[in-house]
Amino acid sequence: MVTKKATGIFISLFTLFALIAVAFPAPSFAGKELGGQTVTRALPFINELPTQTQKMSTEVMYVALGVDVEENLGNLRKSRDFFHKVLLALRKGDPELDVSAATDPQFLEALGKVEALWPRFDLAVRRVLSAKTAAKEDLIAIGEYNLPLLEAAEEMITTVIKTDR
Repeated sequence: MVTKKATGIFISLFTLFALIAVAFPAPSFAGKELGGQTVTRALPFINELPTQTQKMSTEVMYVALGVDVEENLGNLRKSRDFFHKVLLALRKGDPELDVSAATDPQFLEALGKVEALWPRFDLAVRRVLSAKTAAKEDLIAIGEYNLPLLEAAEEMITTVIKTDR
């Protein structure tokens, strides 16, 4: 049973979020060229990259702890393959994702930072997938490259927002 107090709190929170949305609208990406296609098509993939780094790190830790190993290895493979596919799509284009290769110099610079970190992180992930367990050196590599990779992926999003203004 919903009380009047709970309803009042819900309405207050809803009103607050509506006011925030009006006061701070999301940036418009419509028409912003990233290289042959509008950012609107590539942005959902770009936005997923920071999340994928955290998912992969979490899944590796679960594998290391022996928690639902097969399920987490399957999730890890999906996350890794998605991240890798998006990076390739942004650099070279991908008709399946309907993404053209990026050409914006600022974006390419941000993409290059992710690409520079990805091979070391990816190597650890692939070793975990192959061994079906996480060795100490893989955990160290994931720990070392997780935050820099996350920050570089977030920088790509920030670059898209900055170049849109």
